[in-house]
Amino acid sequence: MEYVLITGGCGYIGSHISVVLLQNNYNIIIIDNLCNSDISTLENIKEITGKTPLFFNINLLDIQSLNTIFKEYTISTVIHTAGYKSVPESVKNPIKYYENNVITTINLIKCMNENHCNKLIFSSSYCVYETTDSDLNEYMPVSTGINSYGNTKYLIEKMLDDIELNIICLRYFNPIGSHSSGLIGEPINLSTGIMSFIIKTALGINDCLNISTDINGNSATRDFLHVEDLAEAHIKTLEYIKINPCKNIKINICSGKKTQIIDLLKIFEKVNNMEIFYKKGVCRPGDVHYIVGDPTKAFKLLGWRAKIKIEDMCKSSWNYAVNKYINFI
Repeated sequence: MEYVLITGGCGYIGSHISVVLLQNNYNIIIIDNLCNSDISTLENIKEITGKTPLFFNINLLDIQSLNTIFKEYTISTVIHTAGYKSVPESVKNPIKYYENNVITTINLIKCMNENHCNKLIFSSSYCVYETTDSDLNEYMPVSTGINSYGNTKYLIEKMLDDIELNIICLRYFNPIGSHSSGLIGEPINLSTGIMSFIIKTALGINDCLNISTDINGNSATRDFLHVEDLAEAHIKTLEYIKINPCKNIKINICSGKKTQIIDLLKIFEKVNNMEIFYKKGVCRPGDVHYIVGDPTKAFKLLGWRAKIKIEDMCKSSWNYAVNKYINFI
């Protein structure tokens, strides 16, 4: 029996990928050390899909335990979503990010090579691109940037260019939203994304939402996509990498639609029938003001495009928050 290995499979993105793979009859193995997730996610994945994935609670820095899994199971493809992802934390503690994100990927590649697994789908980021006011496409320059999180993604992509495997790097933009069941979503205590701050303010955990603005008072522009659309992109990528040689192909996973943060807040308020107090402030260290992607290549190669509207992203985010947190506030 062949398996798809999902590192970080209990995390926000990994759990949604796990669900869609199980629903499409893939056999999966989840590896997660639960530093940014919760073991209860496994039960929720089972409730959604009716299937229980194989699970191993290990740290990818433990290469011996990782290699044992590769030797025991036939792993055809790895989807590597594990990694720290907080931009502000990466600015404060860069060594933590380089150790966790880069060294763990090296360990993973070593185990893949030793055990004849030659297909890797890597969760990369728009952070690898050079700062620009234009929509980002895969032919634009990449470089080390203004935060250590993005630098780790850049270094990993450059390293993978030298690796003789079939590799696709999916450059995620800004996934938000939660599964339609309300059972899995983004833990607000573990996220520094804008939606988690909106949720915390809506729940009364924070008194006020701070929205970063430029010198003209305009809030940042982002390219949001629903996490379920993002998960579906991985099915398309698996189908593609099965039959095509892939020398470290880079693909944007984005909607291509521009949304200012203040507009995201207004949509959230409207669809969830509430009002959230906010104030404008300065940008956080490591933030970029304009981030919008070009999704053309994803549709051309994978036949994938984002379909879920931003209103549904906001509705599902609040639905998950109500299900998970409302009785504990």
